[in-house]
Amino acid sequence: MDNVGFGEVMVILLVGLVVLGPTKLPHAARQVARFVNEVRQMGMSFKQELYEVVNEPIQEVKNTLAVNAPYDNDTRDMSLQEQTPPQA
Repeated sequence: MDNVGFGEVMVILLVGLVVLGPTKLPHAARQVARFVNEVRQMGMSFKQELYEVVNEPIQEVKNTLAVNAPYDNDTRDMSLQEQTPPQA
């Protein structure tokens, strides 16, 4: 709906008024609005499910790295100390 301007909406309404007439146009407009809402909700639901599916393994990796990070730092520090000769 963001790409539809005021002029375009007016043209659509005028065409609908000519084709459907003044008695059926409000009912048709409600049906279109319901359909657009359903499509938006389905899109948001799909987006949320996709985010959860993609984000779950990423969170597992982050948690694993966070748990192992202190050990990795200790190991790196020890290896650097072993390689560096003592200063006199």
